[in-house]
Amino acid sequence: LDPDKVFDCFRDYWIAKAGKDGTKTDWFATWRNWVRKTEARRTGSKTISEGFCLKNINHSTSNIGT
Repeated sequence: LDPDKVFDCFRDYWIAKAGKDGTKTDWFATWRNWVRKTEARRTGSKTISEGFCLKNINHSTSNIGT
């Protein structure tokens, strides 16, 4: 994962989220969950249903394992 790209998507998503859904009591937990879901989505896990903005991140297989 590219931490800068993941963080940019996280930040943009939550800045744009209006109302009570955009208010969190534990931002660190929200961030950890976002990263877990992003990684699961990147690796093809079928159990993750979220991942807004992931389609805009380059997941080239040539970068995996480097």
